[in-house]
Amino acid sequence: MTAIGDSIRAVALSLQTIADAVDAIPVGVPTDPTIPTGIDCLAGTWPTGANYPAFPLSLYSNDTQPTSVELGYYDRLMAHCPDGTIGIWGDSTVQDMVDGKISQFVQTFGVGGESLRRCINRMARGGLVHRAGTVVFASGINELSNFTGYAPYSASVITDNVAYLHSGLAAQATGKWVIRDILPVDEPLLCANVSANYSGMNAKIDMANQKVRNVWTTSPAQVQFVGLKEQLVDSTGNLAAANHIDGMHLSRAGDDIQCAGIKAALQALGVI
Repeated sequence: MTAIGDSIRAVALSLQTIADAVDAIPVGVPTDPTIPTGIDCLAGTWPTGANYPAFPLSLYSNDTQPTSVELGYYDRLMAHCPDGTIGIWGDSTVQDMVDGKISQFVQTFGVGGESLRRCINRMARGGLVHRAGTVVFASGINELSNFTGYAPYSASVITDNVAYLHSGLAAQATGKWVIRDILPVDEPLLCANVSANYSGMNAKIDMANQKVRNVWTTSPAQVQFVGLKEQLVDSTGNLAAANHIDGMHLSRAGDDIQCAGIKAALQALGVI
């Protein structure tokens, strides 16, 4: 063998590798993504008795309807959504979300300032929950921040109440669900600018998230959990400055993390 022959053989081997790669390319026109199958995600009967809250959930006297969105708009929007739409219900972190980062089949229904109680009560508004591809539920920080309603109670009792509210929803849930953890906050910033009551909030959030996950493990629905704390916090355990705009609400970078986490959960459920 000669050096020239070796060079020719090397080129031939390279061309063979390229040819194999070309052969592996699928033939035909790319197909559009398929919308998930619509299923009833709230087909169970709301449980009654001493172990479950009464439905509709009762509200504290200071738990008034937020004015950040007119709920009739959401009713009309749900009516326009095709069967199989992935609905995301939650508070301002959902209202601010750019749903296109997740999927073209996602529609958000977030209400800024809304309590967990109100969010659960409006789940069936518009009827989409009964024909959705998946329900994503992302609420809770406003319930934990109800310092007037929960002022006399310990963190343990408050978080027990959050889990108690979830237990009724988990028992009624069917189909496919994604439960996003309550997101961490930047305690020092919130204590300085809003209220000292936010001191210790992240520990309360951790406690609530664990209890909520526990009650959903027995739900008849297929459930995926989205925990984003490790990706969102800094070395002190507070919501990192790059990921928020005011100590609680996410920046674009924070929302990118949130949307990526929800997208991964939906992929795990096989709906996108």
